[in-house]
Amino acid sequence: NLVFAGAAVTNGRVLTGPGLLEAMVADRAGVTQAVFTANGTNLHVNASGTNRIAYFWNVLSLGNGPMALGASAWDAYGNGTSLVRNVVISIGPPTNAPAFTSPAGNVWTTQAVLTVQGTAPPYMDLALTFNGSPHAASPLTVGSSGQFAVVLDLAEGSNTLVGVATNFAGAGPVSATLVIVRDNTAPQAPAATSLQPAPATNYFTVGSPTVSGTREAQTSVRVNGTQRVALGAGDWSTTLALAEGLNSLAFTAQD
Repeated sequence: NLVFAGAAVTNGRVLTGPGLLEAMVADRAGVTQAVFTANGTNLHVNASGTNRIAYFWNVLSLGNGPMALGASAWDAYGNGTSLVRNVVISIGPPTNAPAFTSPAGNVWTTQAVLTVQGTAPPYMDLALTFNGSPHAASPLTVGSSGQFAVVLDLAEGSNTLVGVATNFAGAGPVSATLVIVRDNTAPQAPAATSLQPAPATNYFTVGSPTVSGTREAQTSVRVNGTQRVALGAGDWSTTLALAEGLNSLAFTAQD
């Protein structure tokens, strides 16, 4: 019998994707060779003499349409037998969008080169658009695991990566855009715009005033070298611990 993707192959069966093609053959004299064919062309030749033959058949390489799928076997005396089933290959475009898993979201980095990993429908071609143009390695061939990796040479500033899986039937849905910002420029110093309680002069009678201000996006705020405000964007504030006497305060940003 002839089995594909775990089910018997019957005349008229519709094949919609890759799968394992199997056949069981037996002979009292021993099986010396077995062959799978598609429209008379050999797909796989097995000369191991085993009763079970198996071959992973990627039907994506053939295109849509009718197909005569056959299996033949010979014994030690050269006697042969064949089985043919008329099937139909019917494959549409990929249904799932690629996904970037590492990094899994938009990131900032100082690196000039970054490896991006992700998943995509197995056995498809993966078209990658990097900064508006096809990536040099595109299209990638996605293997059975559905995983892929691509190396990016990052430009200073914002970099974008988009992927879409394709096959002979067309393109699937487009991935979410991955944004990678390469930043090797020191940020501007944060601005300290408010002190509360507001002193009439630079003299405080309160030892723990609150200072607030503005900063560049994706920066932390340090006071005298110690981080007091976490990495982020927008207005910031922190409560100071002043010593008795003169206090010198230096506000710096770090990305």
